[in-house]
Amino acid sequence: MIGRWLGAVAVATAAGAFADLSIISSWPSPGQRPYGVTYDGSYVWVACSEAGKETMFKCHPGSGSVVSSFKVTTTGLMSCAYDGKYLWVDALDPTLNYYLYQMTDGGSILTSWKSPLARTVGVAWDGTYLWLSSYFRVLGWATTAGSLVGSFGTNWVPTGVAFDGYYLWTAEYNQTAIYRLTTAGSLVASYLFPAGEPWGLGFDGNYLWVTSKGGAGDVYRVDFGGYPAVAPASLGRVRALYR
Repeated sequence: MIGRWLGAVAVATAAGAFADLSIISSWPSPGQRPYGVTYDGSYVWVACSEAGKETMFKCHPGSGSVVSSFKVTTTGLMSCAYDGKYLWVDALDPTLNYYLYQMTDGGSILTSWKSPLARTVGVAWDGTYLWLSSYFRVLGWATTAGSLVGSFGTNWVPTGVAFDGYYLWTAEYNQTAIYRLTTAGSLVASYLFPAGEPWGLGFDGNYLWVTSKGGAGDVYRVDFGGYPAVAPASLGRVRALYR
């Protein structure tokens, strides 16, 4: 299964058999609409997008108990990532534009910029660039200043996105699927998510963290049974495969 070319855009195909994922543990989301999840080396952050109560929750990875939280003034929280020092939060602002915010773990905004991709619903950090997923079937990577470096299309609607030091992962809630692909856009494997409707994705060095869409939802730690893991703390030194 490899990427194909459609015009000038590389398109990752979603054909092929689905592999299995194993849920290691789960706990209830600390808030409604858990659209984003990331890991900071010690804690799991969950971005919850309940209208009027958009909140970032810092949670214990084992129990899900809330360690701290802060509200974000936005129309909707879509995703979050951790770059080794700061959080990146993908949010829909009151003007209905999608913005990326670099924030401290206390909620202070350090920088922000309008996303270079329309309807950005996912963000991940690869050690150098931010990966962005667009609801319009596009994955792209951008600098921390917001300049789009490159992008490619997919045959599915990518929501959450994560980087594990080797590959990208994207969720697709309509098909209850999670895809693993290279940073050039070639599909490596497809997985059915047993709990259904995956949306947010994160990586902790060994496992994927997945949030389910809609309602209160749950937060899942998932074993994909793959290859040697890369600790999140080392991602700042990883050179992604496409460079």
